[in-house]
Amino acid sequence: MPDPRIAEAVIHAADLAGIGVTAFIPNTDGGSSVFVSERAAAIMGYSVEELRDLPPLATVAPERSEQTASLLSDWLERGLRSGVVETVLAKKNGERVPVEVAFTSIDLDGQAAAVTFIFELSQRRRAEADLRRSEARFRELVEHAPDGVGIIQDGRFVYANARATAILGFESAEALCAQPLDQLFEAGDFALMGARIRAMLTEGVHFAPYVYTCIRGDGARVRVEITSIQTEHQGRPAVLGFARDVTERTKMEAQLAQADRLVALGTLAAGVAHEINNPLTFFYLRLDALERWLSRLPEELRAEAATQLVELRGGADRVTRIVRDLRTFSRSADQPRGPVKLGDVFAFVERITASEHRHRATLTIDAGDTPPVLGEQGRLEQVFLNLVLNALQAMPNGDPSKNHVKVLARLVDGRVVVDVADNGPGMAPDIAARVFDPFFTTKPVGVGTGLGLSICHGIINQLGGEIAVESAPGVGTTFRVSLPVLGPGDVREEQRRNVLVVEDDELVARMVAKMLSERHDVVVVPDGTTAERALQSGSFDVVLCDLVMPGMSGVDLYERVLATKPELARRFVFMTGGVLTERAADFLETVSSPRVLKPFSAETLHTALGDVLR
Repeated sequence: MPDPRIAEAVIHAADLAGIGVTAFIPNTDGGSSVFVSERAAAIMGYSVEELRDLPPLATVAPERSEQTASLLSDWLERGLRSGVVETVLAKKNGERVPVEVAFTSIDLDGQAAAVTFIFELSQRRRAEADLRRSEARFRELVEHAPDGVGIIQDGRFVYANARATAILGFESAEALCAQPLDQLFEAGDFALMGARIRAMLTEGVHFAPYVYTCIRGDGARVRVEITSIQTEHQGRPAVLGFARDVTERTKMEAQLAQADRLVALGTLAAGVAHEINNPLTFFYLRLDALERWLSRLPEELRAEAATQLVELRGGADRVTRIVRDLRTFSRSADQPRGPVKLGDVFAFVERITASEHRHRATLTIDAGDTPPVLGEQGRLEQVFLNLVLNALQAMPNGDPSKNHVKVLARLVDGRVVVDVADNGPGMAPDIAARVFDPFFTTKPVGVGTGLGLSICHGIINQLGGEIAVESAPGVGTTFRVSLPVLGPGDVREEQRRNVLVVEDDELVARMVAKMLSERHDVVVVPDGTTAERALQSGSFDVVLCDLVMPGMSGVDLYERVLATKPELARRFVFMTGGVLTERAADFLETVSSPRVLKPFSAETLHTALGDVLR
């Protein structure tokens, strides 16, 4: 026979766990209790003695007694030795208590008896209700969050809240979740996101927020800052993403960057004008003298010499135009990302700052044997020009040979690190901590905007790099820029594109094909009808089309393509000789397609194609 102490220990443990225990002998009258634990009596609001004197089913609430008695009777008739039932008990004060009762049959001194374990469900029900309310509040919070929230698994969204759906331009989350991820991101950003997701799921890597270019359901592009973390969905690894539409913020940053660039251009223009315009003026004066001298030559030599002078003056005029507009540097920085050689960037910076550093400091530049970085050349030129100018302007007046600015690039752990260091006065820690804050400047009023370093910080972050500063009073300052190296998957920026040239003038067509063939694969057709057939049978990235042609004109071809392939219609570049029909003139008023005016240079043509290919 089992040790009674074991039974006592079990009953005590049940009491501590909040489980009531009773034992009774069932009979046709409902049975009689033979044991009631303290916890069982407390659950039902009776004393142990009171409860022991009551039939076992007497505490079942009247509204549940018939159902419970029928269920127990059925179990006994079927000879079941154990079971579990949920019911409601009536406490002594009439209060209802939902309980779960587990019973098992035992032999008690030769008589059939039953032991019950009573679990009070009130607390569990309250906890479940609280959990349901909490989950509902959480779902409501996520669904109406101001930022987009989504879960990505197996290459697509499996959940997206209302804001994520709106950012990506879909009418419903279901429509968004049905779309593969590669249709929602530009090719380069999709490849980067895929690599990050794999690294998160396989290696547990954490990434800082990144701004991607997303493709909305209506085809529009938006800039979206996404923060991603690893999670689980339905028991499998997934990625939880938080998205914020930063399109307008990006535009504002671009405007600020442009404004800061224009401020820098004031300084640059003075240096460029001083270094180029002085010798250019001398050149023009000598040309004027040569023209006067030309009249003294014999007639047979005068014609040939005049031709040479016209060519010389044309070259000088071209240099004048370059100095005047500084177009390459001052236009908006919307270049595509691609391989950038830092040596070219540094050479530009050295040329532009020549007049500045010649009188202030010794400038030493070493690009080292570093590989190309992935970035935008114009924006990197802006960053390093700003850093070098800041270093030069921080130098005290005096002997330039004692002031040093060094630009050193090297490869460190798979990234290119560039130090721009000076031996100037340096900065106190509290000043150095704020140099990247917008509108913070240590320059006199009217000299700086306080945006230069802030914009540099934004540009480097957008290019996937990092920028930091080290400085100490009396020691100097070093700005350290870390940039991603061009990877194998980034060669796509240099890929050749398929260009269809539609031109009825054979000489012009041949010239254009020669201009473009170094960078692209070119197909030339002589008229609109042949072009339409070529577009139906082939795949082209851009169409360079003469506007006025015999037969099917460029306008006719564009309108037919717009009706059948609207995406391709947005990739037209028109050539025109300036003499337009009324219809062609009206057409150019209504379309935004780039156009080039004959005669044009190779640079003009490549710029127009680049605008479309971006």
